[in-house]
Amino acid sequence: MIPLILIAKKDEEIKSFLKNYIVNNNFTRDRIFEIYPLKNEILISQIREIRKELMISSSLQRLFIIYNFDKATMEAQNAFLKSLEEGASKNQFLLTVENQHLLQQTIRSRSNLLNLRKPEYNPKNNDKDILFLKKLAGSTNFSFLSDPTLERVSREEAINFINTLILYYNLSLFFHPKYAAVLKRALSLKSLLESNNLNPQLCVDNLLIFIFKTFRMKE
Repeated sequence: MIPLILIAKKDEEIKSFLKNYIVNNNFTRDRIFEIYPLKNEILISQIREIRKELMISSSLQRLFIIYNFDKATMEAQNAFLKSLEEGASKNQFLLTVENQHLLQQTIRSRSNLLNLRKPEYNPKNNDKDILFLKKLAGSTNFSFLSDPTLERVSREEAINFINTLILYYNLSLFFHPKYAAVLKRALSLKSLLESNNLNPQLCVDNLLIFIFKTFRMKE
């Protein structure tokens, strides 16, 4: 399975996600392996222990959680790549980090990034962005792409807009289950925008088109 990188600053954000993830994927305690930093680092010796476990045949999927993997040594990260090649197809790796940029690009490119950090509230642009999102809900065509609200957005403006969008749809998630897909897409694009040199306008347009199509999917 594709490794999952959780980006978070607070332990409670990680604990909350893990609790739901373990329940939803039916992982029992005997199939969960948790690895914590030793002396403030994830060491190559710890990765080697994981590789030993991977060599033990299992008919059931196992979950390997490595906490604070952004504190892993370069040797440990290189060893982890080999572990992915040997056992990722039958096991789920979950890495928690505060700064994903401290990971090798080869690890990030082979993983799904999920940002658990709560989006910052930006009162300056919040009102006009929410007004735009309300208009988007009633759109019948793609004319919203030419709305002056989101023309030639900068990287910072794009991130602020996505933050507002996440807050807006998160409040209505209970009443509109489709918003879960929107939130997942928004978090993914925000993470990519923060960690890569992507075109902010294309990111926003991509997200808006996804929302428009999601709203019009048949139940």
